[in-house]
Amino acid sequence: MVSAHDLERIAKDRRVKSGPNEDRETYLSSDRRFETGVYSSGPIHEVINGPKGYPNHEMIYLLAGEITMTATDGAKTKIGPGQPVTIPKGWTGTFESGSYVKLYSIYYPDGLEP
Repeated sequence: MVSAHDLERIAKDRRVKSGPNEDRETYLSSDRRFETGVYSSGPIHEVINGPKGYPNHEMIYLLAGEITMTATDGAKTKIGPGQPVTIPKGWTGTFESGSYVKLYSIYYPDGLEP
């Protein structure tokens, strides 16, 4: 069982400030099987590919901005404020935003170690 001290250390380790264009704060369950958090960034273009694709199942709820997800098969999904989207483990494609984006996400991390 994880102690309260360990949980606080884990929570502090998982808070990341990466400068003016990226900010995230995540929280991990005590059994390390569920993670949730708020993420924000400036314009982004991220390619998800490789043999395993997206590393976990994730639900995103957009709080601000707009994201366009383009799957490798060409299917496009645009997400705006107040809209949710589910990304299945193994998904491949691109995430793009032309401006500030803030989102809430829930996911089940794969292979996390304490």
